[in-house]
Amino acid sequence: WRAMTPTQVTAAVALNSSTAVTVTTLSNCAIEDPVITISNNVGGTNIDSIEILNGTNQHLMWTATVPPYAYNPVPAGNSIVFDCQAFTVSGGLGYIGFSLHGLHTAQNWIELSSGSNGLTIAITGGAATALISYYEQVM
Repeated sequence: WRAMTPTQVTAAVALNSSTAVTVTTLSNCAIEDPVITISNNVGGTNIDSIEILNGTNQHLMWTATVPPYAYNPVPAGNSIVFDCQAFTVSGGLGYIGFSLHGLHTAQNWIELSSGSNGLTIAITGGAATALISYYEQVM
């Protein structure tokens, strides 16, 4: 069973900082397909890098600077979307600026366990809003 509508958790992420976000699921199985959207809220300040961590084995990284590609940040009023089901990144340099950290060992990008999940979202650049969207599921 999969819910018909997504559950959404939002959090404010301050300028050049990391923010703890608690995502509590009611599912009795791991949710392997959340969508994480980071929206830049600050006029004139770009987002240059993003890190998303869940536990010790899930660590996504994105940067706006990947040689030899041009610098392509997330400007004010724009968003970057990490779709953990489709394994896609859209916005900024998109997938070109994306990587999994060396300590990432999970099969999927981000897996939300049943119960409480402690995500950390860190950005370099403008203040942002993080939106974690997922469908509750029962096996």
